[in-house]
Amino acid sequence: MKLTTYNQTVNALLSLNNLPVKQYMKDPRQCAIYLKRMQWILDHVGNPEKRLRFIHVAGTSGKGSVTTMLHEILRAAGYRVGSYTSPYVSAYTERWHFDNKLINPEDLVECTNSALEAVERSLTDSPYGPPSYFETLMAIAFVYFEKKKCDWVVLETGCGGDFDASNVIPPPRLAIVTNIGLDHTELLGKTRAVIAKRKAGIFKEGSVAIIGEGDPEIAAQLTTHAKEARVKQIVRVSRPHHVTVDERGTAFTYRGKPWRARMIGTFQASNACIAIEAARALRIGEAHIDRGLREARVAGRFEIMQESPTVILDGAHNQDKMDGLLETLHRTHPKNPVSCLVAATDNRGKDTMFDDLFRGAQDIAVTRFTTEHRAALNPRILATRAKELNPRANVRTFLFPRDGLRWLIQQATRDEVVLVTGSFFLVSDVRGIWMPESKIIEKQRAFV
Repeated sequence: MKLTTYNQTVNALLSLNNLPVKQYMKDPRQCAIYLKRMQWILDHVGNPEKRLRFIHVAGTSGKGSVTTMLHEILRAAGYRVGSYTSPYVSAYTERWHFDNKLINPEDLVECTNSALEAVERSLTDSPYGPPSYFETLMAIAFVYFEKKKCDWVVLETGCGGDFDASNVIPPPRLAIVTNIGLDHTELLGKTRAVIAKRKAGIFKEGSVAIIGEGDPEIAAQLTTHAKEARVKQIVRVSRPHHVTVDERGTAFTYRGKPWRARMIGTFQASNACIAIEAARALRIGEAHIDRGLREARVAGRFEIMQESPTVILDGAHNQDKMDGLLETLHRTHPKNPVSCLVAATDNRGKDTMFDDLFRGAQDIAVTRFTTEHRAALNPRILATRAKELNPRANVRTFLFPRDGLRWLIQQATRDEVVLVTGSFFLVSDVRGIWMPESKIIEKQRAFV
């Protein structure tokens, strides 16, 4: 069946979650099949990846921010730039960017039709079986970026590095690892050292390795892996200094020079330093770097949606990201009372990452997310933990996220901060209140 409309295309893609495929990393003994499966699909759409030039970005936290910063820096330098990130927050088209614009619906339909022809053939012809949902989206990205004749593609990994679907690309000019934390441990390993080895799988012979990890021991491990991969050069990113955060962005000093990023967060200063070193490795001038950092922004990362009360959306979904979020919140709103709407994926340890938030919150709404095909942590688990940690808090459970948010806003005082966090899927559920998908697509059409 040939797809003809945007809604039809989105529904067709979402339905791929039901394909009977071997899911990523579920069987460590057969990891190689994931790359072979991805390559088979690309072979049957004409290998667009072989005609593109890549910057590859992996890491536990910061991938999306660094990818977006580099996109804007390259665009400021005059390049035609494509980037692929996941997940989307409000509009399905947010996964694919070209020159700071989302893919338009017509291009999505066209590129999806190309990819699904190969997917359909794989059902009978591929020795590796049909691709996963994520692999199909990646194939669409390569088809789209070739269509747009991109000078550069900034590509974010989905999970891990070595056997991630994105790792079928030719050796990238830059291979960036932002940091290493304990996330997706059921897939990638139980220790940071093991996870570091997986992420380091994107280092390739001839590439420049950019290492953003701040822990000296883990950074040394990444350096060893980079040397073993025979990279062309290794760049260790230093820490920023004099970091200040307010509602306008993040100011900091790096290697003696003052910088400002539009993105809000103490952790964004570290991400910006990675982007600065990556841009310098490409010999991009500081004026272009400065402009790119000042223009780059990402939906759902400490995103302030309204005031009186202030509503902030942040997709923090592991302990490191939650710690960074709360530090930023303390700096930007040190005296404001805080309430929260939370949900999380059903992974081990996700119930404890809210502990510090629960202890200081006035009203707590726990819920589940409704987007995509992901299992959410039972809200009762979160509610029970919130009541144990903060008996004075008003804790309520909601079936639907928007009902929980509505209750919090009704309860809040004008100076209160209502924080929505725990998952990008939760953020996606509520961001449409302010930025519906139809509005985003209509706005993008104006640029097409």
